Amino acid sequence: MSITVAAATLLLFTGAADAVPSTDSVALTCDAEKAAVWNAQNGASRNEFTKGASDNLRASKVALDIVNVNFFLAEGSLLGWYRNCMPIPWDTDLDLGVMMEDLGEGEKADAKLEEIKAAMAEQGFVFSRPVGSRSEGLTLVFDRKGVRTDIHFFYRNDETNEFYINILDGPTSYKNVYTQFEVRPAEAFGVLVAVPYPAQEYLATTYGDFMRKRTSERGTGEGTAGWNLESPLNANVTRRSLQSCDAYKAYGQEYFCICKFYGCIGGLKGGTNTAIAACKQVAIDKGILGGSQREVYCIRDAYTNMYTKMYACYDDYAKRDSTCMTAPASSGAAQAMPALFAVAAATIGHFLN
Repeated sequence: MSITVAAATLLLFTGAADAVPSTDSVALTCDAEKAAVWNAQNGASRNEFTKGASDNLRASKVALDIVNVNFFLAEGSLLGWYRNCMPIPWDTDLDLGVMMEDLGEGEKADAKLEEIKAAMAEQGFVFSRPVGSRSEGLTLVFDRKGVRTDIHFFYRNDETNEFYINILDGPTSYKNVYTQFEVRPAEAFGVLVAVPYPAQEYLATTYGDFMRKRTSERGTGEGTAGWNLESPLNANVTRRSLQSCDAYKAYGQEYFCICKFYGCIGGLKGGTNTAIAACKQVAIDKGILGGSQREVYCIRDAYTNMYTKMYACYDDYAKRDSTCMTAPASSGAAQAMPALFAVAAATIGHFLN
């Protein structure tokens, strides 16, 4: 069950490892000293997006407070609070979470959703579109002053002790699942809000090693073109039951190419495993190479072939001058393609599991 920030202030801070208490020992705060070191090492500094996201957070709080809807930081915005002590400079949106059960059921929930849209509009937000549906998993997408704001609705499953949200903005979506958590008040980007507690568990579920350093090979950051470049879960996209890539053409040719690119790489898994097995059998039949030598040789050969095929996938679908990638180089998805390829190459192990 979610709790209001006001009610949460009655909780005493007991020394959480994932944040430090503010001076009044009530609201959690980010670790400014650690954030300064991480930001310096990774080239993270305030920019127009961090300013816009912080402003949108303040406006969102005003809107949601008016309609008595409790919310908390989620996804990349929670990561920014915990790791960077600011919105992630290379992110593209503000992520908020709301418990769907707080809206009620049926017509009452539908009416509350309309209240949320109206209140957000009063604060300058333009409703863009819904992702999913109230019955299956819903995210409301808003735009304000050039910064996207997503309100993700979290659904409870008491049988599995989990919450889930519907994510991946496109004609096919999937669910991110979290162990049920409580929320606690926190000071974030100059606003008193709430955050999942403990934050590390939520972030590890979403991003894996969320404190690892960002490198130039891994692209320009979270959220570019709708793909979270920080997350190892990107590798799992190829394992999900995506609809035909043709469905993505409605969102732009570049998204169609992203789908084809990941599908191309995902299709290499079975072939690689088969190639390793075949290589071992040939070595056995010919009586060449010992057991350990055979294992090393065949795996190395299969990896070499896989990398070659991955680059072929890149040339066919992800390269900006490829036949597929006809989107303008300035578009978000087109800019993301080299970074997406780098993520796939860096996480090749995920495709072989």
